Amino acid sequence: MQTKRIESLDHLRGLMAIAVMTYHYMTWRSGEFGSGSVLGKLGVYAVATFYVLSGLSLSLVYFGRMNNLSDIRRFAVKRIFRIFPLYYLVVTASLLFSLVDSYRHAIHFQFPWRAAVLNYSLLFGFVDPTAYLSTGAWSIGNEMVFYSIFPFLLLFSNRLSWILPVVLAVSVALEVYFAFRLLSPDVMLEQQWQIYINPFNQLFLFLSGVVIGAHCRPSENPRSRIQFAILGLACIIAFASYPAAGDLSAITTGPARLTLSIACIVLVLCVYVSKLSVGGIAGRVLGHLGESCYSIYLLHPLIAMPIVWASQRANIGVQYAYTLAFATTLVVSRLTFKFVEAPMMKVGQRWKARDSSLPS
Repeated sequence: MQTKRIESLDHLRGLMAIAVMTYHYMTWRSGEFGSGSVLGKLGVYAVATFYVLSGLSLSLVYFGRMNNLSDIRRFAVKRIFRIFPLYYLVVTASLLFSLVDSYRHAIHFQFPWRAAVLNYSLLFGFVDPTAYLSTGAWSIGNEMVFYSIFPFLLLFSNRLSWILPVVLAVSVALEVYFAFRLLSPDVMLEQQWQIYINPFNQLFLFLSGVVIGAHCRPSENPRSRIQFAILGLACIIAFASYPAAGDLSAITTGPARLTLSIACIVLVLCVYVSKLSVGGIAGRVLGHLGESCYSIYLLHPLIAMPIVWASQRANIGVQYAYTLAFATTLVVSRLTFKFVEAPMMKVGQRWKARDSSLPS
């Protein structure tokens, strides 16, 4: 089962990957950005947008095609070969960096066996979402929880059409509970991080993408496409200008959480339906970034560490170090996609094809 990649969604993925990397590098260089800044909002909601894109992309491929346990098994095989290889490299590199850092500071290195097992098995999202070993990797744990729900949701939806809207409604109710009861705008997000990264606080984003993929299609009507493009632009303006101040908890709780999440969901819908994308060299660059977004997301913290350390030893300004890290991440991520991700996805396709040839 092959589904052609949708150019507009790849472009949005590329932009969100750059947004996450820029947010981290600027934060590590200059300090935390508040909730009133566009970069502060992107630091939170670029990841939220990834969840919507993930649900949409999977829905486009699998909705109506998940009919039995064999289909679920083949889905699992593809996800494993897509997610695990690069994640294993990142976990191993993170552990090695921790070991080197302990030797450098003459500190005894105690191997984190529990965290290592949870990360190499990618079960930490189910057991302890805070047990990730690399910056940003918490979201991958969330994704694994979503992937475990997704095929069964589609399987039952084939038989009971009301299942998907009901589950979406439950996920929205859970989000309201998190945003208004479990999380507080008066407490720093860092102190509530364990609650915020709970997969059930993010599930509604993924399921919103699933619903978009199930019920919407790109428009071929020029007028309709323009209308959706204008609506998407309005979402960007509303997102950037949303009034907030102080810690990031101000935009991850209460009405702000719902408003900004809806803006991200509607933006993805508009980019998808309007087929809003960029042509020429810029389009090709964004397409490459979209393909490499998983590598960019996971690798940029690891690439920055040795470059910043070396720049400090050489008395080079930290701004130059992060500029070099930015460029290096783009190059390494493209190579990683080409020589790690793409080959392993092909292996997954072969395993899936071989499984399809066997009797159910």
